[in-house]
Amino acid sequence: MLPLAHTVRVQPAASRTPCSAPALPGPQVRAGEGRAARLPLRRRPLRGSRKLEYGGQTWHEHCFLCSGCEQPLGSRSFVPDKGAHYCVPCYENKFAPRCARCSKTLTQGGVTYRDQPWHRECLVCTGCQMPLAGQQFTSRDDDPYCVACFGELFAPKCSSCKSPITGLGGGKYVSFEDRHWHHSCFSCARCSTSLVGQGFVPDGDQVLCQGCSQAGP
Repeated sequence: MLPLAHTVRVQPAASRTPCSAPALPGPQVRAGEGRAARLPLRRRPLRGSRKLEYGGQTWHEHCFLCSGCEQPLGSRSFVPDKGAHYCVPCYENKFAPRCARCSKTLTQGGVTYRDQPWHRECLVCTGCQMPLAGQQFTSRDDDPYCVACFGELFAPKCSSCKSPITGLGGGKYVSFEDRHWHHSCFSCARCSTSLVGQGFVPDGDQVLCQGCSQAGP
């Protein structure tokens, strides 16, 4: 989030109020041995101009400038920073974080992915373009994917139900040789007894509990 913008107080100029802008040099005078010298720096009184007040200081209207674009701030909103004053566009361009995808500034909100800031609308699934902010997702080669797209594109398929096995959300699975099962799908092909944590016997494309294997076909 960017800091809140400020505005100045605008009043008619008082004739003897000094301007807080950098002081102007006085006229040159001749010094001894041909050297140039200047009279001491002086501040101009505020005459014939509205005065701008902020933070206990006073400026001519044409002296209160943005430290970035050097345009008069007048009564526009601005952001102070370490003694400088910036119009809102200049401050955003100079200090605001930039989205890792579109490189535009983030002025409010946003999300963090891989330690980088993103606009919420820029963090989308690489497969289906669904917004991922606030959703569970994973990545492949640093590209973000929703759970559904990742499962369809990259996850192994359960040898029983043929659905993707993502392992997300605490989901557990069993692997044997080049086959995989969801925990809930890893059961005897004949009696449907769960084989998770139990001994089993492979039988072609199926797995059997020891009892069904010993009973024969």
